[in-house]
Amino acid sequence: MKEPQVKYQGSKRRIAKNTLLLYVRQVLILVVSLYTSRVVLNTLGVDDFGIYSLVGSFVAMFGVISGAFVVAITRYISFAMGEGDLEKLINLYSTTMWMQILMGGGIFLLILGAGVYYVTSVMVLPAGRIEATLYVLVFSAVSFYINLLSVPYNALIVAHERMQAFAYIALVEVLLKLAVVVVLPLLVYDKLIVYGLLTVVASLFVRWLYMSYCRRNFTECEFRRHIDWPLLKDMMKFVQWAFLGNGAVVLKEQGISIILNLFLGTGINAARGLANSVNGAVMSFTQNFIQAVQPQITKLYSSGQTAAMCNLICVSSRMSFYMMLLLSLPVIKQIDYILELWLGLVPEFTNIFIVLTLVDSMVNSLSQPLLYGTLAEGKIKVYEILLTATYLASLPLSYILLAMGHSPVDIYILVIFLRILIQVFLIQQGSRYGMEFRYFSRQVFFYALPVAVLSGSGTYFLDIGSMEMGVVRFLLETSVIMAVTLLIIMTIGVKREERGAVLGILRSRLQKFFG
Repeated sequence: MKEPQVKYQGSKRRIAKNTLLLYVRQVLILVVSLYTSRVVLNTLGVDDFGIYSLVGSFVAMFGVISGAFVVAITRYISFAMGEGDLEKLINLYSTTMWMQILMGGGIFLLILGAGVYYVTSVMVLPAGRIEATLYVLVFSAVSFYINLLSVPYNALIVAHERMQAFAYIALVEVLLKLAVVVVLPLLVYDKLIVYGLLTVVASLFVRWLYMSYCRRNFTECEFRRHIDWPLLKDMMKFVQWAFLGNGAVVLKEQGISIILNLFLGTGINAARGLANSVNGAVMSFTQNFIQAVQPQITKLYSSGQTAAMCNLICVSSRMSFYMMLLLSLPVIKQIDYILELWLGLVPEFTNIFIVLTLVDSMVNSLSQPLLYGTLAEGKIKVYEILLTATYLASLPLSYILLAMGHSPVDIYILVIFLRILIQVFLIQQGSRYGMEFRYFSRQVFFYALPVAVLSGSGTYFLDIGSMEMGVVRFLLETSVIMAVTLLIIMTIGVKREERGAVLGILRSRLQKFFG
């Protein structure tokens, strides 16, 4: 496959701008979440905070269902926009709204039915807190339903690449969360119940903002009474396969946690939970870039520009990997100091779990744009079956390894190997829309692997001499690692025209800044 000579500079500029806006949004949410979590914990107390977190985790399990709808709706809206058919977009919007109303109502009732049994028969609660816990369950279920109804609006914003809407509304959401934690200590009623209610009110207001923005800015945001049944049937076929894959991911994550607990107790789960928290914080920033790229991939496919789509997938795979590498290497190098500063008392295996989880996410970052190419093509049945079989196979294999006396570290190595296998599946699926294995290897692996080896080696052998470990050394090492990694990326990790474009943007910004 020859490298396509397709120009889509406007798309690249939009991707860069949207990524920056999503970064700002993520930083705001991250900072406020850290602060509000601390205030809520102090206000509610350990027991009530634990109740709220546990109920929230129970409701979040049903996210595997909503996740499949999110994937389907985002794909179909972006595809229709690429075709430029306004009437189809209007029908699609109305049909997805009806789908969310009806399916969401069923999921809402399922959460309440299973939740009441879980709270009254399974959960171990402090005396006299069953009633308050049931209130929290209802509030959490209502919030879940509200968020489900907002999926078509969020999909429209992503498809139109109006990421500034996410950034601005995130600012309002941040202010609402701050208002809740300020008001909460002043109230005399049961604070757990009040906090659940205020969270629903804030969520409802934020979703109203998304709805108002879409109805004001997008002409296709027109709700009709009729349902396009052929379209709904086609979407449900897509949803069922997406649901299969999402379910396999959840089963893999929860199943491995249960197996580790069976052999090694709760301490190992604490280490795994901390590793997932650190990995989630790092990945949240790279996911913003991927979210900005996704609608472009779908639109290019729907408009018949498959060569440009393959080129964008390859560029996005490299760039998302570089972002993950740039953020992960300082954490890997200084993981012991970070854990000591953050936790004090560190559960066994936490450091190596974090390192291997970050490596797994770096491998995943290479394949994420490939996944969006497969979703754009629409025929996901084979991939989802292979994904499900691979992830489910990790459970008996993990059990066998631990039963044979292997270290839990070997489980993480197994997961990385399976991740690489899934990446091979995605590249093979890419042949359906023109992505040849040789082309992807030449455009991605040829650049990314040398960057990873050189940057990783430089990080491993970095030594600041006799300087004592502390904040100053931490900041100095982080700066050196990121600077060296960035230099290696710009030298051998990008093509000449990409390097020239980046330097040109920096030059113009500096000239503008200095007048």
